[in-house]
Amino acid sequence: MTRNHSPSVSGSDIKSLVQKLGSRDPSQRMNAREQLNSIGDASVDELVKAFADDRRQVRWEAANCLRSIRSPKAIPALVKEMEDSNSDVGWLASEALLATGNSSLIPVLTSLTSNQHRELGYLYNHAHHIVRMFACREEYQTILQPLLDAFDESEPQTSVPVQAYEALQQLEKH
Repeated sequence: MTRNHSPSVSGSDIKSLVQKLGSRDPSQRMNAREQLNSIGDASVDELVKAFADDRRQVRWEAANCLRSIRSPKAIPALVKEMEDSNSDVGWLASEALLATGNSSLIPVLTSLTSNQHRELGYLYNHAHHIVRMFACREEYQTILQPLLDAFDESEPQTSVPVQAYEALQQLEKH
């Protein structure tokens, strides 16, 4: 469920609002965040670009907006952002993925099967949160339980990719 309330807003207006997410003034950041949230899906591309900003505050605000907007087109960037070196940003990215619903599960599991990660620890921490939340649903519990167990093993970097792959295989049959 994505929002698209203000289609008449220009790209330069959206860029300006995204820049304000880095303001030192909390009320200016909040105002920009609220406007971007009301713009909805049209602001997603600029919010995703904000993940490249060196400032933690900007990345955090962008993830927070994407959590409210709930756009599936932000999923790939949010999955990648779970590896952010700032755990608050990574956690908020995982919350944004959960907010997008079922469409985020397969991309998260797919990312766990890859060895191409900057920060495996951050990814595993935030992905564990997502998997745990999906495993609370009866439809996913049996499929995801082995993966949840793998996160708790002494060497999860060995077992998590295998169990994530197995979960993906089962979801395809599901």
